[in-house]
Order: sequence, then C-alpha cells, then structure tokens
Amino acid sequence: MRSNLGVFISTVLIGMTFGAVLTLLLTPWAGGELREKVGLGHEDPHRKIERVRRAIKRLEEKIESRRG
Repeated sequence: MRSNLGVFISTVLIGMTFGAVLTLLLTPWAGGELREKVGLGHEDPHRKIERVRRAIKRLEEKIESRRG
C-alpha cells in the first residue's frame, strides 16, 4: 500500500512539472503581457476606471444609434 502511494505522488509531481514546463515553453506572450490578458497584472485604478468609462460611453452611443 505504501509503495503505491509513493508511485502515485511521484507520478502526479512529474505530470505537474511536465505540464508547467510545456506551458512556459508554449505560451505565446511574455509574463507581464500574459498577466495583463488574464487580469492579474497591476493596472493603475484610475486608468482602469477611465477604460471602463470609455467602454460604457461606446455602448451608450451604440444603443442610441440603434434607437434612431
């Protein structure tokens, strides 16, 4: 029983390491760019608020243009 657990844990760790290495090698973006794309990058809150305001304004304009 004990050796089966050891084999299982070793296999899981090897698989995780292999997956992490493949991810690093095959990711098409640099670290900072990737974090920004998935929302983990640090962004100035004022800049983010302004970006959201512009998006809301574009949506409001689109709605108004469709109303006629």
